[in-house]
Amino acid sequence: MSRRRARLGEVLVAAEVLSQEQLDTALKLQENAEGRKPRLGSVIVEVGWAGEEEIARALAQQLNIAYVDLAAVVPDIPAIHLVPRTLARRHQLVPISTTDEGIVIAMADPTNVVAIDDVRATLGGRRVSVVVATPAAIRESEDRFYSSSLGGSDLLGRLGTAADAEVVPSDQEIDVTGSELEALEQSAHSGPIVGLVNAILADAIAARATDIHIEPQQTEVKVRYRVDGLLRETMSLPKQVQSLVISRLKIISGMDIAERRKPQDGRSRVLVNNQETDTRVSSVPTFAGEKIVIRLLPTGKGAQSPHELGLEDFQRELVFRNLQAPQGLIIFTGPTGSGKTSTMYSGIDHIRSPERNIVTLEDPIEYQLHGINQIPIDDKTGLSFARGLRSVLRQDPDVIMVGEVRDLETAQIVMQSAMTGHLVLTSLHTNDAVSAVTRLADLGVEPYLIAAALNMVVAQRLLRVICAKCTAPAEVSGHILSLLGLTVADFEGATPMKGAGCDRCSFSGYRGRTGIYEVLTVTPQLREQITAQVSDISLAYSARTAGMWSLRRSGLAKVKAGITTLEEMLRVTHVEREEISRCPACRQEVDKAFLVCPYCQEDLSEDLCASCGREVEAAWSVCPYCRAEITHKSQAHSAKPRILVVDDDPSLVTLVGAMFGGEFEIAHADSGEEGIRKATLERPDLILLDLWLPDVMGVEIAERLRDSAATSLIPVIMLTGDDSSEVASLRAGVDDYVTKPFDEDTLRARMESALRRAGRVRVR
Repeated sequence: MSRRRARLGEVLVAAEVLSQEQLDTALKLQENAEGRKPRLGSVIVEVGWAGEEEIARALAQQLNIAYVDLAAVVPDIPAIHLVPRTLARRHQLVPISTTDEGIVIAMADPTNVVAIDDVRATLGGRRVSVVVATPAAIRESEDRFYSSSLGGSDLLGRLGTAADAEVVPSDQEIDVTGSELEALEQSAHSGPIVGLVNAILADAIAARATDIHIEPQQTEVKVRYRVDGLLRETMSLPKQVQSLVISRLKIISGMDIAERRKPQDGRSRVLVNNQETDTRVSSVPTFAGEKIVIRLLPTGKGAQSPHELGLEDFQRELVFRNLQAPQGLIIFTGPTGSGKTSTMYSGIDHIRSPERNIVTLEDPIEYQLHGINQIPIDDKTGLSFARGLRSVLRQDPDVIMVGEVRDLETAQIVMQSAMTGHLVLTSLHTNDAVSAVTRLADLGVEPYLIAAALNMVVAQRLLRVICAKCTAPAEVSGHILSLLGLTVADFEGATPMKGAGCDRCSFSGYRGRTGIYEVLTVTPQLREQITAQVSDISLAYSARTAGMWSLRRSGLAKVKAGITTLEEMLRVTHVEREEISRCPACRQEVDKAFLVCPYCQEDLSEDLCASCGREVEAAWSVCPYCRAEITHKSQAHSAKPRILVVDDDPSLVTLVGAMFGGEFEIAHADSGEEGIRKATLERPDLILLDLWLPDVMGVEIAERLRDSAATSLIPVIMLTGDDSSEVASLRAGVDDYVTKPFDEDTLRARMESALRRAGRVRVR
């Protein structure tokens, strides 16, 4: 009995991707093409009737088979061994995984019966299961999959018995000496291993990776690349080649292949496509073998222009102004990998000139700049930052760049240099700009020296940029807004964007990174506060009032401009903790060190027991020292419970005010978003929430109030015109439910009950 599967064109017509007329035209174009006839799918894409992904998904749906995103698939070495690369290339397919019955392959055209038969014949008649992927993804994955296996089935054969007989198992704690060491070294120099290591390095550089992780597991070796700040699993190698690959990397990095119990560091330089790349290699022992991490540093790469870094216009002007100063200290802060060195190089490149002697102390030298003197730090020869800096000061420098301040000795020399006629640039590891002052003090630097020497602190992070090829408008998630403390009103006039995912960005939606910054310029007021050793919170308050943008505010500007996403901003700035203190009376932001609110003259001093005069805590109701009852300032300011009415009907607010105005302090919000904002800032004792609001349903508002730690414990009573949403409201977290029109006594009793259960002020 003959077997017939539907052709590609028939399936696309059935799926309504093409009309019959379009299919006929595409077949004619295919037939009349000169030379080798193109595939029908390529003709359809080229004409513009459908995209590759649209065709692939339509095929998958119509044929009832799975569509797969190959960018998220890890190469399966056993599967790749079964299908020769020539066969995969000829039929535009890649093997994905093995099964008990056979193999799973991804195809651009699953209607190609000839291709499936060829794979089945290669496997000796075993079962072939098919999934669908785009042609572009298959082309990209072919290089990635087959380079990970170094030619598929040829790998273990080319290694032969050497892999079994001469390799010392990496999980055995024995010394490799004499003939064993020589055999291991020879195997590491063999053609297949050299080619495999070269392929990994070349593939990582082509993928714009900054780091390569070689991670031994119990049964395999994982290879991951760090691209745009995130790790991406790329391939899986057989366990048999683990020792050979690690030994090869150690040899080219100048490390000791016989030492496998201690961490080691090494360096090398590789040439890929005429581009030299320096590598810093680190090894650490794990129970499954040595893990290798390779940092990739392209040589000959020039410094970025300050205009390319991502600084806002006013931030860039502040940086330029301080870089032109004849002396002083500029600190760049942030965690490892946040781009501090790139920003320092950009600043050095901006101010270099024949009239200035610029000297750098670096570990390692990441960029080579013409016209400046770059000194590599080498602890093995005793050239530390402190020792190198002392020598540099005898070289008549104008500008000094110190890669990092790690100890008190280096910090003290940096301070002295900044106060004796030199402009000094350096870096620290802190979470924000203000913390740099605390970090220097923790190292042992006197506060008056910090105040005298410090000109500016720049804190930064790197955000992934939305891929330009697949950018599209994005929906704003209410949950994300709640976590960030934002509202829809913050995006008025802006259109948030996202990356839909394409082959150019490996379907991640992002390609490349940009910076967000806090630029803290040290004003006379800040110098006084640093000398007086005020808290970080007080310094941060003064910096914000002077115009400093926080990292999160800088990130929000990038989201509004369509450069990145809210999710990326939340990921990168989640460590930021803005501890903002507000006046209990007017709700304006104040410094915690203030004794009086400068806006409304409210007394902000600490609570003291009226009987014994000792300091008491906000949660105490009785003084533990003298047993006297405590009246806190917040209670003295307003003995009335504060009720927030969230309803767009002003008549309800008037009614509630008339009914309870003598006993409650009434606040009003006429929309759900405004209600969330006021609830977060003002922390009312009770919320009366209308079910029907003009922007967001009351049920969603209740859920968001309960999701936020700031508002999760505030009692909420839902107001509505019927009982149909009572269950949904209670499940959303409201404490009680009142149907309009309501009886005054009933509402009063429910409010009093909710306040009592929550431990709030009791209604009198």
